[in-house]
Amino acid sequence: MMLSARWPAAVLAAFAEPVTVDPAAVMREIRAAYAERPTAERIELKLEGDRIPSRTEPYTVRIDPGSGGAPDDRPGGDARASTALLELGVLRVRLGGTGTLAWLEAAGGAYCESSAPGTAWELLRTGAAPPLLVPQAELASCRSGHQAESEAGWEGLRPYVSDVRWTGASTDPAEARPVFRLRGRGSEGEVEVIADAATGRLTGWTIRLDEPRAILTAVVFVLKPDVGLMGELDRQGRERVGDLTELSRRAARHAIGSAVGELPLLTPSRESWDWERAFSHSEGGPTHLMLVLHRRDGGDAEQASARREAELLEHACREVARAARAAGEAARIVIRCAGVYELGADRLMERVAKDAKERGGEYLWAVSPGATIDRFAPGARAVAVVIDSAGVLRAVEIAGADPLDRDAAVARLSGSIRRP
Repeated sequence: MMLSARWPAAVLAAFAEPVTVDPAAVMREIRAAYAERPTAERIELKLEGDRIPSRTEPYTVRIDPGSGGAPDDRPGGDARASTALLELGVLRVRLGGTGTLAWLEAAGGAYCESSAPGTAWELLRTGAAPPLLVPQAELASCRSGHQAESEAGWEGLRPYVSDVRWTGASTDPAEARPVFRLRGRGSEGEVEVIADAATGRLTGWTIRLDEPRAILTAVVFVLKPDVGLMGELDRQGRERVGDLTELSRRAARHAIGSAVGELPLLTPSRESWDWERAFSHSEGGPTHLMLVLHRRDGGDAEQASARREAELLEHACREVARAARAAGEAARIVIRCAGVYELGADRLMERVAKDAKERGGEYLWAVSPGATIDRFAPGARAVAVVIDSAGVLRAVEIAGADPLDRDAAVARLSGSIRRP
């Protein structure tokens, strides 16, 4: 029996029980759905696990699959490269074609661009932007007519799980809207990908990670595609900045003065840490929390850079606290440092225990970059945030690639604790 992801509903309904289908054939149908026409989808990614605070991260991805190297039907008949546009709060990142373009959505917002080599999807996964799951980008990058199913594992769900080998697929015609369910196993855990049987479009996926024991689920909502949103950015009136780190600084300023809300941080013993507990509401208790977040993923060089930047930021925070005490100011400051790890990393808990031993008993950690460090400064390796006792964000300080001007950082942080 031939598989088609576009079977008529009446044909599917003729089966009384789930039907086993060929995983490779289902993948071809899914690829065709994304490689043949522009798409737009909103994704809600939810993380749950043992002693890991539940968190949902929403984001939007728009994809123009391009013309696959063949002239398209627009005037001029030029070939178009595959392009992805990610919408992350006020930050927009367009990846593909000749490089990367990122900007702030507000009128007159800053922008940066780069002709960095490598595909858009690899750049997304290596820290230039939050490590979100965007399997649609990998699917759209291959024209369905030229895509040969490889014996290598699927990499569309990196960085959380890699080398996915499919073990089975099925469809249940009894469902009100039949879907295909692809089941497989990757290096870090089990995977189920769900696609609409009528269109081939993804409707969601589930990843069950081995270590730490956690589940990532995604629900995909179809939006109306608008290729016009992916056109050239009007740069007039916009300031060009050097890199995504500087752009992240600008993006972070939009959040200053807003309520921080929940931060999914953990203690070394894997207990949830509520930042509100850093404050004592009795007279003479702390008035501000300075929280230094730094990445603990990537290669050795990236981790070393993040560690150095975090130490510089922590020293600046301690200098602010010492100066406030010496001057007899009303501000009383608590300082904490938290490592942000890649979910599913090898020997994660061993690494957390080692880092906690080196840093001391007040060390904190997290496995949700989007809900912690990327929430304040997308793509930054290390960031210091200042939160007052009312839960309001007062400052965001990023070390960045350039040497940190500690005097300037201290002045900015000091100003944040004096601001009413």
